[in-house]
Amino acid sequence: MNPLRRHEPDTKVAWLAALPWWRDLPAEDLKVLAATGDRVTVPAGREIMTEGERGYESAIVITGEVEVIHDGEVVATLGAGDVVGELSLLDHAPRTADVRTTTEVELLVFSTRGLQQALAASAAVREQVTTAADAHRG
Repeated sequence: MNPLRRHEPDTKVAWLAALPWWRDLPAEDLKVLAATGDRVTVPAGREIMTEGERGYESAIVITGEVEVIHDGEVVATLGAGDVVGELSLLDHAPRTADVRTTTEVELLVFSTRGLQQALAASAAVREQVTTAADAHRG
């Protein structure tokens, strides 16, 4: 059984606009981002990304929290507006950490192709994702 429960694409733009990290993006850029991602729900306690595996998706946390775990140790707790999994897609390298939900989480999930489309279509989106990636590399 797939732990991801997909939603209708009804409020993705409004959802993003309500998040501090994304709210300053122009409406057109939010539309680009929303159009390239799938809204999903993941129950608490699920691993959504695995350290060492090749990454095919990244996500923006809309609601809830996730833990980032490297070498078995929790190194960060992320929540609304935070990006996870982008390093693997941008760097074409294996995942650098596990990501596990600590609560039920609403995500906007991007395939490699979807993220690349959003980055190519919007300089503002590219800047936000690059900033998040640089912080995670640090």
